[in-house]
Amino acid sequence: MQDTLKRYLRLTPYFVSAAIIGALVFAWVPVLTGRNDIAAILGDKIVTAGRYPQNYASVIGWTLHIVISLAYVKLYALLVSLPGFPQASPAGIGPRALASLVTAAAIGWLATWLANPAISATVSLLSGQGWPAELAPVYGKLGLPLWNHLGFFAIAWLVVVMLPALLEPDQTRADAAAGSAAVA
Repeated sequence: MQDTLKRYLRLTPYFVSAAIIGALVFAWVPVLTGRNDIAAILGDKIVTAGRYPQNYASVIGWTLHIVISLAYVKLYALLVSLPGFPQASPAGIGPRALASLVTAAAIGWLATWLANPAISATVSLLSGQGWPAELAPVYGKLGLPLWNHLGFFAIAWLVVVMLPALLEPDQTRADAAAGSAAVA
């Protein structure tokens, strides 16, 4: 467990970077396709429902968007740091690349599926209305929300898994050895 914590903490600069880059890309992809960004949508919904001053919308929306991005990437970094999760082989990254990419895609799909209910609960709670009587339905379609979440987690994969393997190959191999010893 101590090795897992060490691997996770070592990834902190990577997952913070991934969260910020991913949050910016996630917010601006809809803008490039002619839609509102998620930070603006969240901020507007919360200030409208909570009757807060409209000039708080941007700060509330972006703060929430960054916090959610950090939570997503921290969860992803924790999952790929767990004992038993494929680690890099001494010769390179090996099966870790594929396993972590599949994990990123699975979390991206799950995040998309749960986004609407999570947004409805978050807006209701942060606007002071308490838990909503009814949550929005899950999102089960192909479309921009799914591609955007998959893109976000692809960025997380690149920055949290692939970048450390390229920049810190000796540490990646040491993590692999520690992970193998923990599983054995």
